[in-house]
Amino acid sequence: MRHIEVFTGARAVEDSPASRVWAADLVDAVLRDLPNGSLVVVGDARGLDALVCYRAQALGFAVRRFALDGWAYGHEDFGDARQLWQWGPRDVPAYGTPERKRWPLDRNDAMVRYVAQLAASGDTAHVTGAIVGPSRGTRYTINAAARAGLTTCAYEMPDGAGP
Repeated sequence: MRHIEVFTGARAVEDSPASRVWAADLVDAVLRDLPNGSLVVVGDARGLDALVCYRAQALGFAVRRFALDGWAYGHEDFGDARQLWQWGPRDVPAYGTPERKRWPLDRNDAMVRYVAQLAASGDTAHVTGAIVGPSRGTRYTINAAARAGLTTCAYEMPDGAGP
């Protein structure tokens, strides 16, 4: 049995020095408390996803990164990313279409399904959400994870510290 930690968060953490510091402190605190051998699952957006991917690898955690190209990638020990499996259709929706607008949420749903399946087979799982501003995608993912039976914890950046 291993622990799986999912991170979901706003791209807006990049919008101000204060939000970058807040997000880095949150990520570091969560990663520091993870047991050795944990798996970290994240998307591939700028902001929190990129921060988590880098810091988790620096601490020696395996990372599964769900990218908007429809593939899940594995990151181990700062090595090159490996394509592991295709989570989405072969044809990524074209820019400007309604399907493309929803595409990041579809990716987040795929992350939740993947982790829920691992949790059903005996792994422990937790979802950490970093909310900055409206964070519609982050809130959507936290709610989807809760509906899937995963334990979630949402952190909102304090007023005055954000962009």
